[in-house]
Amino acid sequence: MTLPREGSRTIREGIIVSEAMDWCRSPTAIVPYRIYTHHQVEGASTADSVRQTDERSHVRGSLIRQCYGDEPGVGGGVTSGTRGAECEPKTWSSSVRFEGRPAVRHDDE
Repeated sequence: MTLPREGSRTIREGIIVSEAMDWCRSPTAIVPYRIYTHHQVEGASTADSVRQTDERSHVRGSLIRQCYGDEPGVGGGVTSGTRGAECEPKTWSSSVRFEGRPAVRHDDE
């Protein structure tokens, strides 16, 4: 029996950690950084009518307004050109939908 995957949602105590490394231009080389965010209670494009532990659910297209962990990459991200900026989910469920959009859950690929 497998346990159900926990859904991502806007919670005050939550920490979201990127599984993929964020490659940024540092003063000496291009370096991978692990980015994260916390205390993001005001997400954009959440599924407002679908609540998990009384909090709005994250779906494909939800935005996190600021991330941390890549501050030493002063040249910005190799692809995005930013650091400490907004981020969005890169993976989501292929079978679970909230308000017609794919749900973001722990370990979905």
